[in-house]
Amino acid sequence: MTDARHDLLFPSLAPDEIACLLEHGSELTFNPGEPLFSEGDPAAECFFILLDGEVKVTKRVADGETLLVTHRAGQFTGEIGILTDDRAIATARATTAVRALKIQIDVLKEIIAECPTLSGIILPALIHRRPEAMAIAHQREKLAALGKLSAGLAHELNNPAAAVARAAAQMRGALDRLYGAVVADCAPDDPASVAYAQVRAEAIARPLLKLDPLAQSDREDELSDFLERHGVADGWNLAPTLVSFGIEPAVLAPMAKYQSPTQFSATVTRLEADLSATRIIAEIEDAAGRISNIVKAVKSYSHMDQATTQEVDIHDGIDNTLTMFSHELKHGVRVTREFDRSLPRVMINPGELNQVWTNIIDNALDALDGKGSLTVRTGRDGDALTVDIIDDGPGIPPEIQSRIFEPFYTTKPVGEGSGLGLDIVSRIVRQHGGDIRLTSCPGETRFRILIPLPQAA
Repeated sequence: MTDARHDLLFPSLAPDEIACLLEHGSELTFNPGEPLFSEGDPAAECFFILLDGEVKVTKRVADGETLLVTHRAGQFTGEIGILTDDRAIATARATTAVRALKIQIDVLKEIIAECPTLSGIILPALIHRRPEAMAIAHQREKLAALGKLSAGLAHELNNPAAAVARAAAQMRGALDRLYGAVVADCAPDDPASVAYAQVRAEAIARPLLKLDPLAQSDREDELSDFLERHGVADGWNLAPTLVSFGIEPAVLAPMAKYQSPTQFSATVTRLEADLSATRIIAEIEDAAGRISNIVKAVKSYSHMDQATTQEVDIHDGIDNTLTMFSHELKHGVRVTREFDRSLPRVMINPGELNQVWTNIIDNALDALDGKGSLTVRTGRDGDALTVDIIDDGPGIPPEIQSRIFEPFYTTKPVGEGSGLGLDIVSRIVRQHGGDIRLTSCPGETRFRILIPLPQAA
């Protein structure tokens, strides 16, 4: 699915149309990195038609620059002065060797008045480009504000998460020292103490058992009956923890053999408390690690304190985005990553591309409603890198597929959707010189995003 609005905003003049303009302007050349015009320049000096090469148009936003569009041969830029005497609202800079035709605005106005063909190409574009540029700049400002907010939250979360991890490690060390002191206080030839030490060491060393509910219940009943027969009154309360560590009646039998019922009850109670503390510490360490991973993902996702445009591995941003959705993905949605890791790094604005993955994945999860499959696949299509985001939900009805990229169009109830998500997606992809396509039927909805590879640029 191609974006017809792109063709309206950034049309290309045919060779015969350019030939009609050559005698009315001056031909200039620009080296890579050299500006054709800069933001704030008088608008009357800013109309160019590209004959050869590539130009990127950027606008200052917050603490950096955001890419508005990439122009190539046959396209034009700097036309805002036809309508107003405003200064240039953006900067156009050559990214390759560029040959361009520069025409004074007054001369261009006369040409448009006398040539309906040119007026039909240039006027629709210039009418729509200014609000389009301002909308992109406004969107970039909001993303910059979100990045600053994320930076503050990440900083505030990271410190307590690190403190919790340190405390858990210290608690584990204290528990080990306590156990060592208890063992040292026991008689070395006490068979019950030797059996306890062996049972504890083996239980901690093995991974926790993950049984189905019926098998878990059967083992708990069996162990509870054993404990009750050996004088442990609350064996039913101790059995769940002991079973999860793989302890069976045969494991406890040596201790029961050498101890009275009262002693054995105290020993089993201490073992259960010891193992419970060990498990709780492991859970705290795991939770602290998860928080740290999420904080790292947030920081990488928003690309805080980094340049606006960077050379990155596209897969990093996709992985970070999926991490942000981990709470929604763990309840029945199967995620499959089919990544082509041989793809080259690309020069993009990673924070903005992450918004693309976020909006499309969020829509897919809405369609799946908690169950189904989500596949994210990367690959190559000619000179473009491709990212396919596929869900096996009910699909998008054919009658609305042509409208889903329209601003403010939404199928959600009032108050639940702004209709701007896919419009933002389309804008960002276009800013990167790419394309977005949709195919959908019941059982498969596929969004394909194409980003130019370095050799294509």
